[in-house]
Amino acid sequence: AGKPLWQLLAPPGAGAVPQVASGDAAATANAAVRLPAYASLLRYGDPELVARNAAHARAQGYRQIKLHEITVDAVAAARAAVGPDVALMMDCNCPWTAPEAIAMAERLRAFDLAWFEEPVWPPEDYPALARVRRAAGIPLSAGENAMSADDFERMFEAGAVDIAQPSVTKIGGVSAFIEVAERARRHGVRVVAHSPYFGPGLLATLHLSYALLGTDSAQGGAAAPIEYSFCELGENPLHRALAVVDGTIALPDRPGLGADPDPSTLARCAID
Repeated sequence: AGKPLWQLLAPPGAGAVPQVASGDAAATANAAVRLPAYASLLRYGDPELVARNAAHARAQGYRQIKLHEITVDAVAAARAAVGPDVALMMDCNCPWTAPEAIAMAERLRAFDLAWFEEPVWPPEDYPALARVRRAAGIPLSAGENAMSADDFERMFEAGAVDIAQPSVTKIGGVSAFIEVAERARRHGVRVVAHSPYFGPGLLATLHLSYALLGTDSAQGGAAAPIEYSFCELGENPLHRALAVVDGTIALPDRPGLGADPDPSTLARCAID
């Protein structure tokens, strides 16, 4: 009682979520699996702060960094700070019309972005996204604001994205994520999960990415990267299970989601 349905499907002895999701008993056979993580920076609005934090992420071992900025100067500062060998992505959070987004993309091409995320408002204007995609010259990504597999189907049919970014906590859980991944595969669209979380949502994303998304040809055959919010928390009861080391994060191999909250952390954070 009180457990998520996907944990009930993977009780002790039945294996972790990847085995149940993929139907592959070997999906978590290697307890030493580590997945590449990308540092998802906050929005700083100041090119100097962008450069400083991007350089800090690289120094911690990240080789993929996502910016949440909307200016060319910020992207230029980040690229100068990390050099040409670090993948940079840009999440714009839906600020522009299609013509404005196309104009911005033209100015950003010089910085070799791995993707250009959610440039258009409103986010569900898939025909507008498709226009930007055709003109941008940069891979276009979106999906964190899609709320169903049918939303993604409309996105795919419009030709709106190169990369789909479903969020397991928004899309309807594990089963819905699996459905989106299957539809994306049929349409020839990459999937890189949206996961700026610190708890069960991130645990589920780790398992789904490993079990369903496999290797990513755009990353030289490496596993699809895991989004990891680049900020320090005062306390996190799942910190040990979700620690990033040299730009990688371990795939938990215990049953269910693979990790339980640290009771001592919960006790320290309890409110009487």
